[in-house]
Amino acid sequence: MSSKTIYLVDFENVGNAGLSSEGVESNDSLRLFSSDLANAKIDYKALSSFKGDVHKPIETPSADQCVDKTLLAYLGFLIASEEPTTKFVIVSKDKGYAPVVKELKKLKNVSIELRASISGKEVPASAPKAAKKKVVASTKTATAKKTVKKKATKAVKKAAAKKVKTPPPTPNPKNQFKKDIKKALAKAKYSDAQVTQFVSFFCSLLHQTGLSNLQDAKSKLKKKYPAQYEKLFQLVNPAIEKLKKASSQTKTKQKKSGSSTESKAAVPNPPVLNKKSMGKIRDDLNKAIYSKLGSEGFSVPRIGKIASIALAQIAEPNYLQKIWAASQKIDDPDAKKMYELIKPLARETRKKIDQSGSESNQT
Repeated sequence: MSSKTIYLVDFENVGNAGLSSEGVESNDSLRLFSSDLANAKIDYKALSSFKGDVHKPIETPSADQCVDKTLLAYLGFLIASEEPTTKFVIVSKDKGYAPVVKELKKLKNVSIELRASISGKEVPASAPKAAKKKVVASTKTATAKKTVKKKATKAVKKAAAKKVKTPPPTPNPKNQFKKDIKKALAKAKYSDAQVTQFVSFFCSLLHQTGLSNLQDAKSKLKKKYPAQYEKLFQLVNPAIEKLKKASSQTKTKQKKSGSSTESKAAVPNPPVLNKKSMGKIRDDLNKAIYSKLGSEGFSVPRIGKIASIALAQIAEPNYLQKIWAASQKIDDPDAKKMYELIKPLARETRKKIDQSGSESNQT
């Protein structure tokens, strides 16, 4: 019997494309690591074709690099517990694993590969020169085509820009808050595990209280970490103050933008429809959103959040601005992408509402 190979799959990175399992032996085994941040659902049909032993997929919290850290922890444990002849394969396109693999090989004479798929080749450090030339050539051709296309549509874009001005994306203060506290904790020489734990706690606290009541935040911190709460609070307090200031500035800009828009032109109220007609239109929009975002690999809970926002705002004045503003508060890393995907659906639905209202007013 050939030596055993254990495949550790970073599903968040490679998705179902990394699960092709040609060349796998019956004594091999597979461990799959994922989280809610994965852009696709696990294809269990592909997993069933794996000849060897398939362990239950390991779901990690949706924190920064949590899948990577969990996978490497399992790798270290398996190296220590398996036979010396066992081979290990990390299935990921993330080259960040390479330095860790190099150090593990120094500590122990063990076979560890980094591949883009179970049956694929190792992830190359750099592309061959011939391949690079082809990439450069194809890039130049693509750039030339794009330039021609841009010139041909320049007038159309200018006209469209004059008619409809889409509000620029508003920076998310919560994301900056996460970065600031990570930086402060790392500078204070807390370990990666402690930083992840504290960031998760403070983000949860932000969601619960909004950090508007500092005394309340401080008491919760003291209850959770009695031995070091004062030091932690001193470290993150500048980030809290920065978040409060940024949130205040954002609200002020939104108020000014809203008042200036109203002064330039009055926004007409949408026509009033009966409950039955409005209910059907909202149902159609809901189905369209789930279909569109589902085809892009988003999970049902994430779709539900953006769908509820769209359904609540679709009949309101300035509905697109309100959907955009509300979508930035759901603390989803892909909120902007989901908004851009459902925006055409919202416009089409609003058009139906306006047309139906006009017809009902005429009768």
